[in-house]
Order: sequence, then C-alpha cells, then structure tokens
Amino acid sequence: MSAISQAIYDLLVNDATLVGLLSTYGGNPAVFTSDPAPGDATLPYIVTAGEVSHAPFDTKTTLGRRFLRDVRCYADADGSAVDVEEIAERVRALLHRQELTVSGFDWVLSECSGPIAADERDAYGRIVTVAVTIEESAPAPDWWDPLDVGLSIVGAYRAINTSGSPWIGGPTGYAQTLINLANPGVNDLVEGNGAVTWAQDTGWQFSDVQAKYFITGIVPTNDQDSSMLVQVTNLVSDGRLAGMDSGVDREFYLWSEIITAVFWYANGQRSFIGGALAAANYGVAGNQGYLNGVASGGAIGAWGGTSDDDIYIGAYNLAGVGAQSFVSARIRAVAIYSEALSAPQMLAVATAMGQL
Repeated sequence: MSAISQAIYDLLVNDATLVGLLSTYGGNPAVFTSDPAPGDATLPYIVTAGEVSHAPFDTKTTLGRRFLRDVRCYADADGSAVDVEEIAERVRALLHRQELTVSGFDWVLSECSGPIAADERDAYGRIVTVAVTIEESAPAPDWWDPLDVGLSIVGAYRAINTSGSPWIGGPTGYAQTLINLANPGVNDLVEGNGAVTWAQDTGWQFSDVQAKYFITGIVPTNDQDSSMLVQVTNLVSDGRLAGMDSGVDREFYLWSEIITAVFWYANGQRSFIGGALAAANYGVAGNQGYLNGVASGGAIGAWGGTSDDDIYIGAYNLAGVGAQSFVSARIRAVAIYSEALSAPQMLAVATAMGQL
C-alpha cells in the first residue's frame, strides 16, 4: 500500500462514525484500497484506489505533489440513497481541509469536491474527489546535532535501540555499534581486548574485571575546543567512561568515582562534583562539566601542553601505558566534538541521547 493510500485508509477506518455506517470484511471496516472490491464483500463499503491525477508541486527550495483521489462509496440499491449519501458526506467531512498524515511528507492542503452520483445496477454510489497537496518532509536532524546547526562532530557511536525512540536507525547488531555514524569508515571503533558484551535494549556492558574497551582514534584538541558526552546506566564501579591522559594538565576524560559519589571532568586540567549518579548523561565542553545537560562543577583549568593520545571508551588511554581505569557500566551512546558546545547545545544533545 502506498503512503498516500495508507494515509487515507488510516483516516477513514479510525473514524468511529464512518465505521458504524460500513460493513466489515475480514474483521476490519469495509474500506478497500484495491479495485475492484473483493467479490464477497458486503455492502455498504468504500473503494479508494489510485490517483485520478498526480502532478508535481515544486518550488525553488521544496519538492511536492498534488494529487486527486476518488473515494467511491457504495450501499444497497434498496430504493433510498440515504445510506450512501450519509457515508459520502462523512467521508467529505473527514477529508475536506483536514490534515492528512502522509509518511515522508508535510501536509499543505486537502479540498474535496462532490459527492456526485455514481450509481451501478445493484448498488447506489457516490464519489468524493479529494485534492491533496503535500511537500516532501525535510530530513530529520541527527541525534548528535538535534538543533540542526552543523555541530563539528568527529565521533558518534550508538549502542542502544530502544523501542519507541524518536531517533530511528538504532543498531540491530553488534557490528553496527562500532560505526562512527557521523562519518562511517573514519574513526570507527576498534576493540581493545575483544568484543564487548552487547544487547540491543541495554547497550554495551563494560566490566572492570573483563578489561575490555574501544579505541576511537580521535585525539582531542589541546585548547579546550573539544566536547564529549556519554550516556550511561548501571554505573557501579570507579573508572573512566571515556577519555585519555597524557600527563598533568593534559587530560580529557569523564571519570567516575561512584563508590565515593564523586565525578571528575577533565579537559586540560580537571574539576569534580559530588553526587555522581549511576544512570546519567555525563559531558564536558570547553572548560565546563555537565550532568544531564546542565553545567556542573567548577571551571576547568586550561591545557598545560600538547598531546597526540587518542580517546578510549570503557577505560582511558594513559600515555605510555595504554588502557587503564576500566569501568563497570552500561554505555548507551557516545558523542565527541571538535568544538566547545554551548550550554543549550549540550542540553539538546544530552536530551536526545537520553531518548535513544
């Protein structure tokens, strides 16, 4: 069934008044989107199949369509057209200047003409013709740039695919979680110590005992022009959610000390807050830490040197040593940027990540 047919069908069969005027077929209201209607269908019923005309409705900046669709209403030829006219008038009321939800399009206008008589030998018929104008929907923003402002994302990793999430396209297999969604093939995740335990509805399960982690290949800028957010649940151990450390004042990480309810943010130097949460969005942008998208903790001191060490996930990359400070937690998503996001941008991204 086409998106247009589906939209009209859904509108008609979900109106209790109209359904009460129709027979049923196969346990459903007798509304058919193929022509002719099934031979064993019982009157009264509706047939709406295919467009009478279909034309472009384009501008310099948008693409659209304008189509005409006949909705044919039939009832028994029993000497009175009251039933078929009531059905046709209800169809007209539902469609005329009423918003129509067509998948992939934005509704502009619907106008009806008729009903006009279209009687057959054994049935009374009425035709309502609806003219619908729709425009192709603008592409939805990405969860790592929900305000659609062109954020400088360098790594976007999604491990969760929650039923009902407004952000479609979640992973259906472990391999998909390793892909940098912002730029597939560049800075895709590499396993540091074998595959990380994963489930579609909970994300990656890191364990400080198993000591598994991911390598991003992403080196943060050394001037606080970087940002990172991590969505986590079931945080039960001390350890780094993600980051790197090249020495004093050359650190970039999100560090849980959940046992003592302290959380550290680093971007050059570091700052901390009390009251770390087991399920939250932790982030750092510029010289500020963030908890659930809200600025948290004091200002972070500047970088004291340069580094070329890249960011790990599930641990941190300690210069000259490698992966250290493994964490036990379920990480659902990670976003890394080569710019210092503003407070409103951090809140928007954190909110989106919480909806994945």
